[in-house]
Amino acid sequence: MYAIIGNAVNKAGHGTIKFQFSKYHPMHPDPRFIPHDDKKLAENILGSTFCKFLENQYESVITSYVHNVDDSNKKPDVSFTENEELKGLQITELQFTRHEERNVLSRRISEELVAAILHLVVPKYKMIVNIFPVDNGATLPLSTVKKGKTKILQELAVYVARTIAENQDKFTTEDAPIWHHIEHPKLSPHYRTICLNKVPAGCYPRFYGRENVYVNYDMDDVSFSDNEATEAINAIFKKKNNGKANMLLIWSDEFELATINKRTIAERIFATFQASTFDEVFFMTFRNTLPDFLKSLELWVLKGKRVPMKKTVNEDREEML
Repeated sequence: MYAIIGNAVNKAGHGTIKFQFSKYHPMHPDPRFIPHDDKKLAENILGSTFCKFLENQYESVITSYVHNVDDSNKKPDVSFTENEELKGLQITELQFTRHEERNVLSRRISEELVAAILHLVVPKYKMIVNIFPVDNGATLPLSTVKKGKTKILQELAVYVARTIAENQDKFTTEDAPIWHHIEHPKLSPHYRTICLNKVPAGCYPRFYGRENVYVNYDMDDVSFSDNEATEAINAIFKKKNNGKANMLLIWSDEFELATINKRTIAERIFATFQASTFDEVFFMTFRNTLPDFLKSLELWVLKGKRVPMKKTVNEDREEML
């Protein structure tokens, strides 16, 4: 089956659809330019890009730039001197339902499970192992477990390996997905279902794996809504306000905004942060791939007064390139 209906994590009572295979391309490494698993590197790229944008778009003179090692207690992530004035910049991503955190965690756990499963069984056929956690869309699987997460994942790998060994011969006669409800006492509080899905000949799995095991640790297919956008903006205000930086840069990958209009997001940030302690607030959007990053880059001034140069944004981007 090319698509599996997974967890009902969109808070509307519906399952989310996740495609299992591609007929045309194998799975490639994460193509994103701004990493989500290296916060310091992301801050440095965005901070230096922001300063370059100020130079080109607002004729600012940047004479120093420091990526701060210690940004605890709401200290600036980046400090720089603009027109002989020292500035402190906080950098934060606008996220919905912790989607990127889920994505990174899903990939890491999938890699661990593939390695552990292959120590126990190598399937006769290439197959996707869909693992559906007990999830309400807001919390992360095992997030309430204080001790013993590693043991639970080890137990899960053993359980999956046993399920593969006991059921894989069914794929000899038919290719329909095999659903297995989890009743294991240690696993059922955290995971509800396993679905084994055979990879058709000539197709490429869309999930991480090797040696016939590909794991979809299904916790990253979340949905977005206008209310969640407002909640996310309010969360940033609560977390970042009354800090030690006088500037705030909120950024978002256009893809992660889903169907919500960028102007709508900018207007909500504007309305929320007028009362903030920041002198200036900016909203940066872009398509998060190396070829498209600078081409799609937009910077919204949402608090503070800045007069841009009389040149087009496209001309500015060409100079940055």
